[in-house]
Amino acid sequence: MSRRRQGPVEELFGYFVQLPFLVAILGACFFYLFLRFVPPLLAGTSISGKALAAVGPMIAPWVALAILAAGLLGVGNHLWRRFLLSRAAGVQALRQMNWSDFELLVGEAFRRQGYFVTEHGGGQADGGIDLELVRGSERVIVQCKHWLNRQVSVQRVRELLGVVTAEGADRGILVATGGFTRDALEFAAGKPLQLVDGEALVMLTRPTTDPVPAESPQVQTMPPSCPTCEKPMVLRTARRGRSAGSRFWGCPAYPDCRGTRAA
Repeated sequence: MSRRRQGPVEELFGYFVQLPFLVAILGACFFYLFLRFVPPLLAGTSISGKALAAVGPMIAPWVALAILAAGLLGVGNHLWRRFLLSRAAGVQALRQMNWSDFELLVGEAFRRQGYFVTEHGGGQADGGIDLELVRGSERVIVQCKHWLNRQVSVQRVRELLGVVTAEGADRGILVATGGFTRDALEFAAGKPLQLVDGEALVMLTRPTTDPVPAESPQVQTMPPSCPTCEKPMVLRTARRGRSAGSRFWGCPAYPDCRGTRAA
């Protein structure tokens, strides 16, 4: 089932939730001034024009307040996502989250990687898309599986590939706390898919590099590909041996794939 299509007004307020609060303040001022002064100037002699001239100034403060409320909601969401990131200390902590907070956490983790994140999940049908990531010219579809005691099967990975193809996206990412079956990992190899288990997600939530300014997306770099299965790798820290404490690139499919690269 495809996700419910949002109306233009709903999409507009959704943008003010996601953008910085300063944008909401400027937007509220703009819409207030526009509705307060422009309709009377353009009223003319028509009945519809006169009606709009009467209604515009009346609704102007309410529209401005609604935009400010959307901006404040965005601030609250940002603080809550930061709190969720601080809780993501391990796979067990991820499993203790409810599914909605888990999706927010995944979105914030990719937002920290420089992506603009659109959230399609929630209580409504999402058409196989929980998150949509955009960075430069790249568009990525993300599905989140907050499963506690079972792995994601190859059928779910096939479905994600179908969604990626139907949406014309560059690639797809499937994030699952319970991991993936061997068939799923083998199917994803060599395809525009990335499978991220709980351990890889925990690493993704930890800052690894200095942030890149949003106005220069072309200089942002992607993680290297695994030399074995070609999946985008994640930065890890060696926990034992002579290299304990050093950083290296590891395959997100570990332990099924043990490909590594020097950081």
